[in-house]
Amino acid sequence: VSASRDESARLWDVSRGGCVAIFAGAGGHTEQVLTADIHMSGHRLVTGGVDNTLKIWSLNSTSIQHAIKASREYDASGSVPFKSVMSHFPEYSSNKVHSDYVDCAKWWGDLLLSKAPHEQQITCWTRPEPDVLAAEDAMVPLAALEYHTGDVWYIKFALDNMHQMCAAGNDRGEIHVWSLHQWLHNKRGTSETSECVDHLRGQLLTLPPNDKKRTIRAVCFSHQAR
Repeated sequence: VSASRDESARLWDVSRGGCVAIFAGAGGHTEQVLTADIHMSGHRLVTGGVDNTLKIWSLNSTSIQHAIKASREYDASGSVPFKSVMSHFPEYSSNKVHSDYVDCAKWWGDLLLSKAPHEQQITCWTRPEPDVLAAEDAMVPLAALEYHTGDVWYIKFALDNMHQMCAAGNDRGEIHVWSLHQWLHNKRGTSETSECVDHLRGQLLTLPPNDKKRTIRAVCFSHQAR
């Protein structure tokens, strides 16, 4: 999946070279898309962008599933381009999660992690339960992963392969690491309701003194998550 300045996200078949689906249009982003991530089930896509909005798109519709199957038989060496499916309307859209443009969003199980510049945190949140009467764009904040984000935008956080830890850099040459697994374990062991937002401070890693003014824009974990 790719996120683009043309206000769209696109699903690709990398083995055949065809653009399977385009997520844009009437219900799509109104500014450039900065981030996109596919749920581990492969059924949903989350996108975020300069319009301060997060959107969740279904990849399980009949038209997209047919396009995915057709892309596997597509001959990229021919002169006929693959006919991409247009998806104009997400199943969920909200500008209530962040007050600034969304430059990173990722699925964490069925929960979401996302951030915006200047907010000094990564927000862990979810949609209201289906049986709860709420506005279409309502969201439920669960935790704030607090750290100094600075004024630099487009700094990406990362999850390890087991989705137990999260890490992010900043403009001070620092890397913050949070144990999401431990927080969730503690959360499930309490009687707190989802209305209580937990504020988490992670482990701090710093660059040598001479490099502290360098911005760390992206981080990643090894396969062993060490």
